[in-house]
Amino acid sequence: SVRVSIAWSGAEPIEDTDTLVLTIDGYSLDLRVFVDGPDRGSIDWSTVAHVKEVEGSTAKNPILRWDHIIDSRPPTDLPDQGIFETLSNEDVTETGTMYNPKTTLYEPYVETWRRLPQATGVPYLVLRLDKSSLVHGRAGVAFLGRVGPHALGIAKTDDGRFYAW
Repeated sequence: SVRVSIAWSGAEPIEDTDTLVLTIDGYSLDLRVFVDGPDRGSIDWSTVAHVKEVEGSTAKNPILRWDHIIDSRPPTDLPDQGIFETLSNEDVTETGTMYNPKTTLYEPYVETWRRLPQATGVPYLVLRLDKSSLVHGRAGVAFLGRVGPHALGIAKTDDGRFYAW
């Protein structure tokens, strides 16, 4: 999926990142890169997580939680979870509450997502690599995900450096 927009605390929706999320076999690889301003090209947020449905989830409005394995942001007090609803145009809204790094507050949000078209039988995979020498001699963990023509790689070294490709 690609993110269309995010709206914080009822404000108008914006999109200041190029965001791609691949969900593969219970894993989510999520990379958000700033598209404008002084942080252009920098990672806004990068995560790899186990994804699961939580109690109260329904087929019409699934509730998902992401248990982070890699997270480029500091941990927060709230679980990373949202309620999903499919819109008439097939876009999907995700509603919840999370930490807004711009205001340093926990705020309600609505993200709008667009699913990427996929042909039936498209190849997919997710790989995990734990290495004592992952990047430039640093130990860490990396994930590589691919769904059809879309691929993401996300890594974190043991000394806290993040890499994405």
